[in-house]
Amino acid sequence: MSEHKIHYDVGQVDVEVNHSHMNKLRILKMTMDNWEHNNGRIPMDSRRGRLYEADVHKVSELTERGTKTMLENDKEFLGTDQFLTKEEMYEMNVIFKTYGGIRKIK
Repeated sequence: MSEHKIHYDVGQVDVEVNHSHMNKLRILKMTMDNWEHNNGRIPMDSRRGRLYEADVHKVSELTERGTKTMLENDKEFLGTDQFLTKEEMYEMNVIFKTYGGIRKIK
């Protein structure tokens, strides 16, 4: 795993993580939660609400897949920490930007 850290601005808080896919999914989930909090409760019968729910579901599925790759003590990965496909990474980047995610350049 790369020891280089990357920084994200989540709700005006600097969050530093490594390049593992699980950490990137955690940042994405935090960004989406922050977006929902700032935009109030979205009506689930609206187009925006259905899109948000679908995005949350996708992130949850990928996080669950990543969790399954972890050992019982939840601290070390059995295999690679790069478990997302290139297409999934692209899709997560689009979702991240949709909800106002910002990666800081340091």
